[in-house]
Amino acid sequence: MAFQSGGVAVFLYGGTNVSTYLKSVTMTPSREIKDLKRLGGAQMAKITDVVGTEYKIEGWFDPIPDALFGTAVLSGTPIADTFKYGPQGTANNAPKYSGNAYVADYEVSTDAEDPGSFTVTLAVDENGNTRGTWSGGA
Repeated sequence: MAFQSGGVAVFLYGGTNVSTYLKSVTMTPSREIKDLKRLGGAQMAKITDVVGTEYKIEGWFDPIPDALFGTAVLSGTPIADTFKYGPQGTANNAPKYSGNAYVADYEVSTDAEDPGSFTVTLAVDENGNTRGTWSGGA
């Protein structure tokens, strides 16, 4: 697949396509790597931890994403809802990341000069972030 504009990207949360309201999506999978210093002049070894993934999403305020993210972050019992992310859209064989994620934080911002906006951080649950490909747009 050739290079694509980020404007073709899609993001679904809880089965709702919120792409229309989004400005950017940043996926950050990371793992902690610890140095293991050893005696006897042996080279330093590394201990790796499991991968954790967060999504930082910025968008334009609207009641639809607010109902999803605002309700989830204020819920007394956190629930990990489904997500699907297509950085190059939903064309056949385009990359797709999916799983379940908690709303870790949600910030709404309004001022007198710009449209209302929001930022949400999704933390992928213990089942992980799965990489696959789109098939038939789903």
